[in-house]
Amino acid sequence: VANMEADSSEDSGYQVGLKLGKAKEVGSFEGGYYWRHLEADAVVGAWTDSDFGGGGTGVEGHKVWVKYQAAKNVQVAVAVLVNEVGLVGESTDYNRLQLDLIAKF
Repeated sequence: VANMEADSSEDSGYQVGLKLGKAKEVGSFEGGYYWRHLEADAVVGAWTDSDFGGGGTGVEGHKVWVKYQAAKNVQVAVAVLVNEVGLVGESTDYNRLQLDLIAKF
């Protein structure tokens, strides 16, 4: 993404990754990894993923996840996020382990 209207050089972002499988049938798995770099003025911060770096912009890092289809309408997932917040100046590490039980109705 590139914000052509930004007043600073912190105006771009990108993400690269890989997803394998699809947790759809009972007993199936999916997993993936991506690396994201999102500069401070690349997008509107309120519209970003709130799990990645705590939300907002000026963040980069990794996400790894695995999801398992436990029953017809139930999935179990685990994700690890290792991020760095504050790409300009002093930065802060932001690490998160996320466990999800997903029920679909």
